[in-house]
Order: sequence, then structure tokens, then C-alpha cells
Amino acid sequence: MSAEKVERVFRNATTWQDDDLAVSVADLTECVDEDGDPDVDKIYGEAHRLVTERPYLKGPKGSLGSDVPHGPTAPLVGSGRRRYGQPALDESTLRRKYPALNA
Repeated sequence: MSAEKVERVFRNATTWQDDDLAVSVADLTECVDEDGDPDVDKIYGEAHRLVTERPYLKGPKGSLGSDVPHGPTAPLVGSGRRRYGQPALDESTLRRKYPALNA
């Protein structure tokens, strides 16, 4: 019964892409306290470890959202070789750079 409780708490620790896969990969053997009850701190610690080691298991929204880096994976379209955070080109600059826009 205790293993089922630990698994239930682990599944609710964050939003997983695949709950069953996350449970099968997680090491939940040490997540029980002296009384045989689920140790929430250890379970959340295991969830955090799993999210940082295997971020593909993390669902789109959850309680550990700030632990996984998010943001744009590429610069905006049409921005050339600009890095993220630099201002986008204005329309007149784009028209000079791409003459086909003037047609």
C-alpha cells in the first residue's frame, strides 16, 4: 500500500509527459519515512532530479516549471543572424536587405 501512495504523490509532484515512464525511471525506494508513509520532500527531490536529468519527461505546465529552462529556441524569422534579445529590424531596413519586398 505504501508503494502505491508514494507513486501517487510522485505522479502529482509535477505534470509529466508520460506518468508511467516517469515512475518506471524514478528511484522511489528511499521515498518512505520511518512510519512507512510517503516522504514528500524526498519524492519532490526525486521529481526535481528526474526533471533536470531528463527534461523530456516534463509536461508543459507544472510545479517545477521554473527548474527547467524555457524560452525561444531560435531567433525570430527574418531577423538574420541576430541573437535573441536584440531588436528586430524595422521595415525600411528589411526592404533594403530584401529587394523582393519592394515589388
